[in-house]
Amino acid sequence: MDTVYNMYREKLRKGEIDEPFNVFVKKNLNISPRYALKLRTVGKIWYWYKKLEHLSISFDEFYRRKDEILFLMHNHPDIVSAWQDINDDFDLDDINLND
Repeated sequence: MDTVYNMYREKLRKGEIDEPFNVFVKKNLNISPRYALKLRTVGKIWYWYKKLEHLSISFDEFYRRKDEILFLMHNHPDIVSAWQDINDDFDLDDINLND
């Protein structure tokens, strides 16, 4: 979903579209803006912690617990490597869910 958002921003910058992102996702992807935000948020976390996708919890449960998961990762860097793939560019501060 982050890729879709970046594509949207580029089209908006070029003047190819002039609608808000919530209208864009509803019209072009046929999903609610709220669900698009959830997908984008979880996608950002999964980008850095690729192994989290193997947890045996539902998407909704993962989303509800995202703050707990990020708190755990930020406060226990010793376990971070167990949940991420090798990524030399990794920095916990790169995860900004408010974008």
